[in-house]
Amino acid sequence: MKMIRITTCFMMLPALSFCQLNDGFDDGDFLNQPAWTGNTAKFRVNEDYRLQLNDSDAGTAFLVTAVAGSGELEWRFNANLKFSPSGNNNARIYLFSSQPDLTGNTEAFFIQLGEAGSDDALELFFQDGQEIQSICRGIPGNLASSFNISVKILYDNGLWEILSDPLGGQYYQEETCGQAILNIENGYLGVLCTYTKSNCTKFYFDNFYMGPVCQDTIPPHVENLSIIDSLSLNLTFSENLDISFATLPQHYILQPASLHPDTAICLPENPSSLLLLFQDAFPNKQTCYLSLQGLADLSGNIMPDTAIPFTWFLPVYGDVVISEIMADPSPPVGLPDAEYVELYNASGYPVDMNGWSLTYGETKRDISGLIALPPQGYLILTAESMLSMLEPFGLIASLESLSLPNNGTSLSLASRNNTIIHEMYYDPLWHTSSDKKEGGYSLEMVNTFNPCLLEDNYITSTSPYGGSPGTENPVNNPFQPEINMENLCVLSDSEIMLTFSQGMDAGIMGWADHFRIFPGGMVPCKITGNGNYNKQFLLELTGKLQSGLIYELETEAGLLNCNGTVQTSLIRKKLGLPVDPFANSIVINEILFDPLDGCGEYIELYNASSETLELSECGLYTVKERWPDPPDTTGGILTDCCLQLLPGEYVVFTGCPEKVRECYYVPGMSRILCNPNFPSLNNESGRILLTGPDNLCLDAVDYSVDMHYPLLVFTDGISLERINPAFPSSDPENWHSAAQDFGFGTPGRLNSQYAEVTESTDILNVTPKVIYPGSGSGENSVCTIAYQLEQTGCTGNLLIFDDMGYPLRRLAEQVLLGASGTFIWDGLDERNTPCRKGIYIIYFQVTGMDGKVSKCKETVVVAGY
Repeated sequence: MKMIRITTCFMMLPALSFCQLNDGFDDGDFLNQPAWTGNTAKFRVNEDYRLQLNDSDAGTAFLVTAVAGSGELEWRFNANLKFSPSGNNNARIYLFSSQPDLTGNTEAFFIQLGEAGSDDALELFFQDGQEIQSICRGIPGNLASSFNISVKILYDNGLWEILSDPLGGQYYQEETCGQAILNIENGYLGVLCTYTKSNCTKFYFDNFYMGPVCQDTIPPHVENLSIIDSLSLNLTFSENLDISFATLPQHYILQPASLHPDTAICLPENPSSLLLLFQDAFPNKQTCYLSLQGLADLSGNIMPDTAIPFTWFLPVYGDVVISEIMADPSPPVGLPDAEYVELYNASGYPVDMNGWSLTYGETKRDISGLIALPPQGYLILTAESMLSMLEPFGLIASLESLSLPNNGTSLSLASRNNTIIHEMYYDPLWHTSSDKKEGGYSLEMVNTFNPCLLEDNYITSTSPYGGSPGTENPVNNPFQPEINMENLCVLSDSEIMLTFSQGMDAGIMGWADHFRIFPGGMVPCKITGNGNYNKQFLLELTGKLQSGLIYELETEAGLLNCNGTVQTSLIRKKLGLPVDPFANSIVINEILFDPLDGCGEYIELYNASSETLELSECGLYTVKERWPDPPDTTGGILTDCCLQLLPGEYVVFTGCPEKVRECYYVPGMSRILCNPNFPSLNNESGRILLTGPDNLCLDAVDYSVDMHYPLLVFTDGISLERINPAFPSSDPENWHSAAQDFGFGTPGRLNSQYAEVTESTDILNVTPKVIYPGSGSGENSVCTIAYQLEQTGCTGNLLIFDDMGYPLRRLAEQVLLGASGTFIWDGLDERNTPCRKGIYIIYFQVTGMDGKVSKCKETVVVAGY
């Protein structure tokens, strides 16, 4: 779009007559209003609304239009020759010609643009027939190469003045002047082009004016104030200023500090702009006023005193965040098939995005096409080729290209001084369902005011269109969880890797005195960041940890997360010097192999030992017949990260933690971990194998739907729980369906069917004494029958009788007994029918190797089911 400045033009007395010309070709036509004649087939008005030579071969071509005038006159035009002019390639602008044919004999005044040699200059000529006389000549060499020049010619009573702006604007400077009487009052104004074939379309002309002298009576005003940095401002005015005033610092006052700039510079490439440089930085986030006094334009029009407000805002980490990522738009759900990244301005100030960049992986792309992002505003970033597809959705800016990996990568947003404003990574595993991982759905930020939450802050868009570019995320929830320790990994007896639940302020590395290890009160001697978005730090200790002891790391209140939120309370987490797991040290404790629709399978492990165990080299598999025969085995390593389990702790592995948390109650700090290698569990039966370093078998379970409580109407969505970790994994009686009022599953916490083993000197010990089989509460739903013998090699029988002496259930018959052991009764008879309420007799018969028979009885009450 061409900018037109309005000025007041009038014929200076004693003017007699004039026919004014003012043609910028904005109507796309040169044949009417006014009408140009001549070689009309060799010209056109192009898409930029400029008159352009449009020939196909070498030659000459001209256009003229009728003009008239006398007295004081002014001519203006713009000429753009996109080649180095020469004797065979040049242009003439005829100011007045007595004849319409510019190639014939005529009386005329013209401006020559281009000549032979390298000293090409603006030159005014008088032509009389074929004789040509120079009146005045401008600066040599100004037109020696391709140029885009604006020219103004003033005539008054025989005096000609030639002014020009070599940048094609309106900042005219005098080049030359000369004397010649203009006797022509009626004639023609025109252009004459001489050219070779290579330049037959490279002549451009625009903004022709011929008429009375234009007198500027309008004072200048400020069109724009932009903040370059904390020490400099750029002012753009409506016209060129008188630099003798404009470059004096005392004409500018910065309030409220009453400061003048050190320097005021008129920019040579744009004379209507000024650069103000200050010695002291502008206050951050504070409104200032720039007062301007005593400025004038080139015609002496004085600008009224003006005060312009502005606010310097220096964005810091988290002020602008990456609020949505559409990495895999195909197949589309309801949005265009276009990748995009959405930004959100979480600050209370407009953010100038000039010079900002987005980096994904190792690829950096500059952001273009945007000046400012308003407070609480959203900005869509996409490839230039996708702009038209996403423009209807809101404020948008382009990147040269955008190709986000479907399998995830890092993202980094940087300001123009390369300060990181937000960085994160995304992973398709964050999607809430497997079908949405296949494409068409974006990952959206849940809390746009806490970018420190990282992976916990992004979930699948709930928009029916698959995403919400340019608008508030439907998943938005400004929750503020407490800063906590996510994981502790003891690397050696003097090194601990600490992972926080949020990205932290890097200054934490200087706050070693905020950490204590008990017992002993040890403090780190050094804290080092370990990358990972400032979530992970290496603590080097002043002393050494002892094997077999459980310690506690305590973090004092006062630490800051990445955007300055303060940790308000003490944080404590236990740790121990780890050992490799050994057989039966860690056991499979709970299995959900037949989940409800929308829920996830899971396997819970439990540290049954008194040692801290390192699980990073452990594996979890399902096996059909042989291990480790690949066709028969699925699964893999539990994790490639450090994972240490304290005595009595649980860890749950699944293919989708979100599905487990949605379907079952999980305590806040429980470890529900995603295992990309999680084996698919058969809904009827299967074998699960847990291995340690060197493929050592740590535990194995053969599970079956028949191990569920027989009276259940359905078993899908109900986990199998281990009754006691000390009982054998291979014993089906050591497994029971999870209780109903525990939600049919207890991932990450004590099993609902857990039963204690009570030590006793009696041969037979029954706990509890009252059971409620099938009650759904999980509390006392089975009884544990423990025995303790003085010798080994005995055989035994264990029977359940009712109070009338009728045998109901044979739990063991002629089994080989150990020195001690346990049996479990679930309140069912031999036909899996629930026993009625009442007192039942547990009869235990033991036969020693010497044939001696011992008998003992205990009672248990069935209180309901």
